Amino acid sequence: MYQMYQYRQCTDHHKRIKGLFALSYSERLKRLQLDSFCVRRLKSDLIMCYKIINNLVDLDCSDFFVLSNSNRTRGHSCKHFTQQCSLDVRKYCFANRVVEPWNHLPDHIVRASSVGLFCKLIDTVDLSGYCRY
Repeated sequence: MYQMYQYRQCTDHHKRIKGLFALSYSERLKRLQLDSFCVRRLKSDLIMCYKIINNLVDLDCSDFFVLSNSNRTRGHSCKHFTQQCSLDVRKYCFANRVVEPWNHLPDHIVRASSVGLFCKLIDTVDLSGYCRY
């Protein structure tokens, strides 16, 4: 419910700009050169994931993620395993929502030396394929 309210708020603000009222949400985003709400949320989730893994916040990584301890992974070595769950509440929570996009990030982004650099590099990746709407 809260996410739908946030989504509704984001789409309504664009309509207030002169000349954008009649355009669709995706067309308004293109004209304003903005990411969709889903992509913005995913980027913030990936930033939080980076902070958790690199101990930049006071949260234990093992509470959220099961990290791969194998050196035979393709891409980077900070891969996460998806935790199996039967409830939608758990399936769409932060820890499971971020696993697939995180595992597909290139090594130079995952190994960024600072949060600022990670944020700049994450803007170069197209994350729209991970959004359902």
